[in-house]
Amino acid sequence: WEGVRDTDWVYARYFVDGPDKPPFEFLHDLKNDPDQLTNLALNETHADKQSSNQQ
Repeated sequence: WEGVRDTDWVYARYFVDGPDKPPFEFLHDLKNDPDQLTNLALNETHADKQSSNQQ
Protein backbone atom coordinates (compact mmCIF):
# COMPACT_ATOMS: atom_id res chain seq x y z
CA TRP A 1 0.00 0.00 0.00
CA GLU A 2 0.98 3.62 -0.34
CA GLY A 3 -0.47 6.86 0.92
CA VAL A 4 -0.04 10.49 1.82
CA ARG A 5 -1.37 12.54 4.69
CA ASP A 6 -1.41 16.18 5.65
CA THR A 7 -3.30 18.08 8.33
CA ASP A 8 -6.60 18.02 6.40
CA TRP A 9 -6.55 14.91 4.19
CA VAL A 10 -5.43 11.31 4.07
CA TYR A 11 -5.24 9.34 0.83
CA ALA A 12 -4.14 5.73 0.49
CA ARG A 13 -4.39 2.88 -1.96
CA TYR A 14 -3.45 -0.73 -1.92
CA PHE A 15 -3.40 -3.47 -4.47
CA VAL A 16 -5.61 -6.39 -3.50
CA ASP A 17 -4.92 -8.82 -6.35
CA GLY A 18 -1.62 -7.52 -7.67
CA PRO A 19 -0.59 -4.47 -9.68
CA ASP A 20 -2.56 -5.49 -12.78
CA LYS A 21 -5.91 -5.08 -10.95
CA PRO A 22 -7.45 -1.76 -9.87
CA PRO A 23 -6.32 -0.71 -6.39
CA PHE A 24 -8.60 -0.10 -3.44
CA GLU A 25 -8.44 3.61 -2.66
CA PHE A 26 -9.64 5.80 0.13
CA LEU A 27 -9.66 9.53 0.70
CA HIS A 28 -10.73 11.09 3.97
CA ASP A 29 -11.32 14.71 4.94
CA LEU A 30 -9.78 14.75 8.42
CA LYS A 31 -11.13 18.19 9.25
CA ASN A 32 -14.79 17.20 8.70
CA ASP A 33 -14.47 13.45 9.30
CA PRO A 34 -11.76 12.90 11.94
CA ASP A 35 -12.87 9.29 12.53
CA GLN A 36 -12.42 8.53 8.81
CA LEU A 37 -15.88 7.04 8.39
CA THR A 38 -16.70 8.44 4.94
CA ASN A 39 -14.57 7.34 2.00
CA LEU A 40 -14.50 10.17 -0.54
CA ALA A 41 -12.38 8.31 -3.11
CA LEU A 42 -15.34 7.69 -5.43
CA ASN A 43 -16.82 11.16 -4.95
CA GLU A 44 -16.29 13.19 -8.13
CA THR A 45 -16.24 16.39 -6.08
CA HIS A 46 -12.85 15.37 -4.71
CA ALA A 47 -11.33 13.92 -7.89
CA ASP A 48 -8.79 16.75 -8.10
CA LYS A 49 -7.52 16.03 -4.60
CA GLN A 50 -7.24 12.33 -5.33
CA SER A 51 -5.41 12.75 -8.64
CA SER A 52 -2.87 15.14 -7.10
CA ASN A 53 -2.14 12.58 -4.38
CA GLN A 54 -1.52 9.81 -6.93
CA GLN A 55 1.47 11.62 -8.42
